[in-house]
Amino acid sequence: MIFLEGQGSGLLPTTTALATATVAIPGGATNALVDTSTMYVVGQKPQAINGQTLFGGNLTVVNLANNTISSSTAISDGQPGAMSRILEADDNTLWVAMTGCTAGVRYATNPASGYGCLTMYNTSTNKVVLLEPYIGDATGVAAVTGLHKLYAAEGGQVYIYSTVDGSSINNQFVTVTGTAYDVAYIDAITDANNTVY
Repeated sequence: MIFLEGQGSGLLPTTTALATATVAIPGGATNALVDTSTMYVVGQKPQAINGQTLFGGNLTVVNLANNTISSSTAISDGQPGAMSRILEADDNTLWVAMTGCTAGVRYATNPASGYGCLTMYNTSTNKVVLLEPYIGDATGVAAVTGLHKLYAAEGGQVYIYSTVDGSSINNQFVTVTGTAYDVAYIDAITDANNTVY
């Protein structure tokens, strides 16, 4: 069940209600975002690689109107139980920031692939548009709505991406003294521009 902040839980669901409303999510769930009747669930799918169990990032789209899975696709790897962030931005994009992605399937099977911890997903086509190259753990994301930008904290630095095509935007005027672990859009119209903690 999903309860909004400050909302009372009401009645507990019965076993019968749980049996009809339960949806098995491939790879489990470590984070989720609800947008009206759609829920985006981030998890890590276990896979046996060379005799050891590694985890591959997975994004599952659930239709809440009928409790069915609309799609399930591979995204940036992440360590199970580790911090992750998920956020919607301009241009029908959903951004997923993962940590511990070098402990996943992609790095173990092809470390030269360059896949990193940040994924851009198109919510209208249900397709991964971009898997960013590895520059460190992606620990924070903030959407600058209306300007088609996303700010991300990756590897302790701040990077800017275009929500149109995922390309990097010059961040020469972004100076971080120390290590950046998160980003926030202070002048946002709503709190939805920033990840929820």
